[in-house]
Amino acid sequence: MGQKTILRCFELVLNLRVNFANSCIMGINVDASFLGMAANFLHYSTGSFPLKYMALPNGANSRKLSTGQPLLDTLLTV
Repeated sequence: MGQKTILRCFELVLNLRVNFANSCIMGINVDASFLGMAANFLHYSTGSFPLKYMALPNGANSRKLSTGQPLLDTLLTV
């Protein structure tokens, strides 16, 4: 069963939508050429760690000003 099939089942069961345009594939201890071939096959881009959500790194110390600085810079330029 392919990855997109699994995600489609996830959508149906939980009544949610997966945004495939913003999805990416990441690998741990995977050769970069294999990851590139997989991304090309699935029509995904490749991502890297650490993960970022809304320009903020996941798992970072939220009490530090430097953690939220990218988000603040984005909000102040709008």
